[in-house]
Amino acid sequence: MVSNLTQDLVGQSFIGVKLGDVTWDWNPALLGTSKQTQPIQLYHEDIKVGKYQSRIIVPIRVRNFRQLLGGQFTLHFNPEALRLVGLEKRLSSLEYGTNHAAAGNISFLWTNPQLVGETLADGSLLVNLILEKKQDFESESLTITSDITPIEAYDTDMRLHSMEKTSGRLVSAEPLPIAWNVSPNPSTGKTVLQYNASESALLTCRLMTTTGKTVFTQRLTANAGNNQWLLNLNQSGKLAAGVYYLKVEGLATGVEMKKVVIQ
Repeated sequence: MVSNLTQDLVGQSFIGVKLGDVTWDWNPALLGTSKQTQPIQLYHEDIKVGKYQSRIIVPIRVRNFRQLLGGQFTLHFNPEALRLVGLEKRLSSLEYGTNHAAAGNISFLWTNPQLVGETLADGSLLVNLILEKKQDFESESLTITSDITPIEAYDTDMRLHSMEKTSGRLVSAEPLPIAWNVSPNPSTGKTVLQYNASESALLTCRLMTTTGKTVFTQRLTANAGNNQWLLNLNQSGKLAAGVYYLKVEGLATGVEMKKVVIQ
């Protein structure tokens, strides 16, 4: 029996190879090199959006994109505030799917059929995302999720890399009046909704996932002046950590939505 093999053996004969099948100690996830990998970073600079600006071009750039055979991820934006107009890719092997663009999700996939690793210098442009502003907003962010395609990438050594969006916001060039807000945000599921109403109103609050599924609904009565309500977003069950959208109907400005992060 050969164990703790540290060098090549030649002129040997064997019947089989034990991979922990006797003692159930083989972990296939440990195959290959154990060297720690760096996450692939996607980012863009902060972009100021004018009040009367309709088209927004977001240049998505990369870091740590080295010797990669392929990967996939989902890019999410707020569909209440933005609409996808088009994309301009800079990596020839990059493919994308827009079937779920109405819900704010764009899936991306790239592979190299020749199994040759691709490298992009830090700061290289991966894709230009062309968006249309549907309503005024104070700040919006793009996020990477696994909603459509799981986040993963592999290099030429078959090591798994994670992917992350590190920086970049779309911000209003002119500050918007704050009529309502939720705080704390992020929260563990309990947050306070504040609304300064010019007159009495009936409001409907809905918390939705990034795919549009409603997971919380509550109706509120607002009086003229400042109003505060404690919302227990976990009332129907503990919510998974992640990004959600709180949609409020019945405001003086119509229907508005804010990003809510559950920890």
